[in-house]
Formats: sequence, structure tokens, C-alpha cells
Amino acid sequence: MEAERLGLPRSDWWLFDDERLALLHLDVDDVLLGAEIITDQATVEQHRKWRDLAWEHAIPLEEFVTSGA
Repeated sequence: MEAERLGLPRSDWWLFDDERLALLHLDVDDVLLGAEIITDQATVEQHRKWRDLAWEHAIPLEEFVTSGA
């Protein structure tokens, strides 16, 4: 998988205004149990880097839709 090759985390998370991070907590069936809001800037910065790396390697939507992936 491309995400593993790039060293991206397997966790699910959201960035808000590049200042706050919400780490989602899911059960084994991917049901949302809650979220942890993190404001530690070093942790937020690492997740910003991962977001930017993911975008650099993202497939454009039109290409994804037509690829049948």
C-alpha cells in the first residue's frame, strides 16, 4: 500500500486550522468511539507534514474515479 511505503500513520485524524489535531478513536468495526483534541505544536506539525506528503502523492479525483480503484 502506498501509505505504508510513505510512512504515513494508520490512524484516522483531522487537522483544524493547522493548529488543532483530532485523533479519532475507532473500535474494531471502525465505529467512532470519540476523538482526542491535541494542541501540542510538535504533534500537530508532524501531522501537517504527513498531510502534505499524502497530498503530494494523491491521485486526482477524476483519475481515481475512472481507474475503477
